[in-house]
Amino acid sequence: MKFFRTFGLIKKLATGKATGKDKFSLTLRIFGWLSGVGAFFLLLVLGMAVMAMLLSVTSSNSTTTSAPMNGRNTFPESVLRWEPYVRQEAENNAIPHAVNYLLTIILLETRGNAEQFPDIMQASESLGLPPNTISCPHESIAQGVFYFASAYRQFSQHDLLNILQAYNFGRGFLYYTAPEYQFETAVSFARRLSGGVRVSYLNPLAISINGGWRYQYGNMFYAKLAAQYITPTHDGEWGLPVVSPFVVTSHFGNRIHPISGIMHFHNGIDLVNLNLPDPPIFATADGTVVFSGWSSGYGNYIVIQHDETTFSGYAHNRMNLVNVGDTVNLGDQIAIMGTTGNSTGVHLHFEIMLNTTDFWTGHVDPAPFLNIRN
Repeated sequence: MKFFRTFGLIKKLATGKATGKDKFSLTLRIFGWLSGVGAFFLLLVLGMAVMAMLLSVTSSNSTTTSAPMNGRNTFPESVLRWEPYVRQEAENNAIPHAVNYLLTIILLETRGNAEQFPDIMQASESLGLPPNTISCPHESIAQGVFYFASAYRQFSQHDLLNILQAYNFGRGFLYYTAPEYQFETAVSFARRLSGGVRVSYLNPLAISINGGWRYQYGNMFYAKLAAQYITPTHDGEWGLPVVSPFVVTSHFGNRIHPISGIMHFHNGIDLVNLNLPDPPIFATADGTVVFSGWSSGYGNYIVIQHDETTFSGYAHNRMNLVNVGDTVNLGDQIAIMGTTGNSTGVHLHFEIMLNTTDFWTGHVDPAPFLNIRN
């Protein structure tokens, strides 16, 4: 039991999680072991602890990762200690909304372990240099954030998850993919550039998806792993935008357009209140109105921004009741349901946009956020 306790203390120290009490206890154990056969066991434990520390560090092409799979997660202290520097560089490069994405890069690349990997954002290759050439973590952050920001400026219509995936794949991925991130596109890109060659990738996420492999080019799971830490960015409660009971007349995804008769992608869900005059429409979360007006096929349209990269949209309204700049709270009435724009009847077309600063992109299925079963 003492052996495993000592191993546990060394592992906590190596990963930056040891408390002052842990350090004191470990010191006493080490001094107590520095005699006879104890020295042998001490070296054995130290060796095992170093191996555990190495296995906990993830690079863009490694076979493990520290990112758990239970939804949105918090960053470890080894990453958060770099947040002030990341935040400053993000401000300098006009991407303050991308701080969590940049911290996720540090997490996936090195877990913030500057003592072993000074190039904590693995930014050397963006300068055309061999990996780990940069020897100062502050320089790594400056170059990594600059590279990310330059890709974002060049491809500003793309989801931030696409920019994140391109940090791993290279900027060529942004020419290959559509503006909205799709994991299947990352898989296709990796398959094409690897010639179809697969390698083992024993990451829990990969195991759950395909049994534990990836294509040899880059890491096709990169943005999907990152999304566990940054999606959704709105941490508050989501409410229904309409009164219950309601009917879902069209779900998110491919469908035959009810007017044109052509197959197209429906980027939201359509909700109807039957036999209810002037059905009210409510804000689904706290936020600020960033659009309220006429928008072509959407008719009267409202967009609410909930944080830097999360929006909700409300289309075909008979009347908008809020203006740009208004602050709204969950449950506030913002509109009256209608049939303006390209519409075949009174309904609400509702959207959620994530991981974007441009509310015309980043659409995801709203149903899970509203606890609506498809």
